[in-house]
Amino acid sequence: MNDVIPFFSDLHIKAIPAVQRLYDEAQEPGYSLPKSYSNLVSSLNKAGVAPPARKYVVQWLAAVKIGMAGRPELPAPVETPVSALAPTPGYFDNLPDAAQPALMAAWDAIQAAGDDTDDADEKAFEVFFDAILALGHMEPSWRGFVAYAKGVRRGEIERPARQVAEAAVADTAPEQKPAEEKPEPRRRRVKANVFVADPDSGTVFRPEIVADQDAATGKIVDVTVEPPLHDLKVEDGHSFVHLTPQNFPTAISPEDGAPTDAVVSQLHAIRDRMVTETMLRLQAEMRRKAEAIVAGQLRALADEMESKVAC
Repeated sequence: MNDVIPFFSDLHIKAIPAVQRLYDEAQEPGYSLPKSYSNLVSSLNKAGVAPPARKYVVQWLAAVKIGMAGRPELPAPVETPVSALAPTPGYFDNLPDAAQPALMAAWDAIQAAGDDTDDADEKAFEVFFDAILALGHMEPSWRGFVAYAKGVRRGEIERPARQVAEAAVADTAPEQKPAEEKPEPRRRRVKANVFVADPDSGTVFRPEIVADQDAATGKIVDVTVEPPLHDLKVEDGHSFVHLTPQNFPTAISPEDGAPTDAVVSQLHAIRDRMVTETMLRLQAEMRRKAEAIVAGQLRALADEMESKVAC
């Protein structure tokens, strides 16, 4: 080669395999400069060599076309390193699952091509190359893609739809969640507003009423008295029964319809306790609201004073 073309006139030994592929691709029918330059840049980057400017590649290819530049050769006994862009056997059969949709689209485009197969292959290769590059996977070579396209048209390569379908089914399969454990009911205890006597010791005490409350709905699911009052005697002579949400109305309302003094006294005590608890909650809520209002007023006052100082 008589003319000096930067980069090509003094090739780095690591760049020779990439330039050899560029030379070979330029001899192929349907040669595409954008694809060849993209392959060259990618291959040189992998080899750790800075790629040349596009205009120098155009000049070198023009020299090749008129016979002023030839195919570079590696000096013996240096072996040609394997490139990611070489037409690796089995490349299209070992693509990851993420690349299957792009391969399926390329297969469809190849099958749908009309008489101008070269143009269709070039467009399909461009889309497929960009998709594989975006996935960070090893890029295909133009020569390998052309061989794949020929196999598709000869009916030797089936459409890669099965792998994609299986992956889609796996992605859409309902995820089985472990059965959630039912939370334990909340238990509340209150002292009964009545005194009972132990028949053995004669000790008088107030039993506890225990209510089990559903943790999700808040409904009372069971009411018991502790300790059990089967043998205990109440001062006014009335006996105790096991209380549940079903028999509670009957238990507090005797058959004659007139509540006993003990029941009335117990209801009054419950009412008074509820009033007291409600007042305490209201007072706490009023205090929180008052504190929030005062805090806002203090912040506003501080902002106003700061603005006056700034002026």
